[in-house]
Amino acid sequence: MDFDSQKRPSASKIWDILEEWNKSIESSDSVNEIKKQFIEADKVIKSLPISKHPDEMSTSKIISTKLISKAIKDLSQAQADSAK
Repeated sequence: MDFDSQKRPSASKIWDILEEWNKSIESSDSVNEIKKQFIEADKVIKSLPISKHPDEMSTSKIISTKLISKAIKDLSQAQADSAK
């Protein structure tokens, strides 16, 4: 996992990989091998030195849409009134 988006695979590349995995899973002989690879990858991921910096993370926040809706409605009404 890389924070630099230029070093990460594109969505189409990820799609191709997932498609290959799906085809592999259809073949029951490869299911156990794929499962082993995922288990091994989980172990490797836990050992990667990935730093987490608060400035590199974002947090979703709830936005009150009532004020936005009221402002739009008021603006529309003001424009309608001025057009008369």
